[in-house]
Amino acid sequence: MTQTVPIASAMDILGMVDLSGISAKTTKAKPTHPVYPDTIGEGAVMAARIRKRTEELEALSGALETDKACLKQLLTPFYFQQNEGRVEPENTFIVQSPEGEVTVTFKNAYPKLDPKVLPTVAPAFGANLAQCVRQVFKLEIDGDQLPAAKVPQIIAELRALFEKHACLGALSVSQGIKQVSDFHTKRHTLFTVEQNMALEQAFPIQSAISTKGRGGKKG
Repeated sequence: MTQTVPIASAMDILGMVDLSGISAKTTKAKPTHPVYPDTIGEGAVMAARIRKRTEELEALSGALETDKACLKQLLTPFYFQQNEGRVEPENTFIVQSPEGEVTVTFKNAYPKLDPKVLPTVAPAFGANLAQCVRQVFKLEIDGDQLPAAKVPQIIAELRALFEKHACLGALSVSQGIKQVSDFHTKRHTLFTVEQNMALEQAFPIQSAISTKGRGGKKG
């Protein structure tokens, strides 16, 4: 005769946490859809055309993004030359062509740096490092919401708590280096063109390119 073990005892044996009352995550089954009865093949012709043109569009999109990146790279030195010493930088520039104008806008947006590269980037900022970037991080809480003066104490106590329970590996963190709110305008007064170009290698300014120009008309 097979013996049964009470559910509570079984959970104790496995050291399980009682998660009853919490909604279980469900796995959605892969949906099945009816197939269109394409008796004369008209749908197949259209579907084939759509697939082919989608592939062509994706290839063209990749080439377009490459061209935009090259144009941005070409204008970047000029951007810094035009704005050196300016408190309010000019961010949008016109590039004329036989096909019409293209606008290049340098945005107040920058990538988040991996802290590991900070020692490499820091020399480019020089004495202005603390004025231009700051540390941002997330544990299970938003580090930006912590009172700055108490951050070291909070982090130390949090780490000590997880170490006490021998589960420090369960504590995850994502962090990065981010520009201060007015870095986009400040950089033009703090740095020369050469220094800004050096910063561009690790802290590239983001841009937007449009074919509308000043009205979208061909020149």
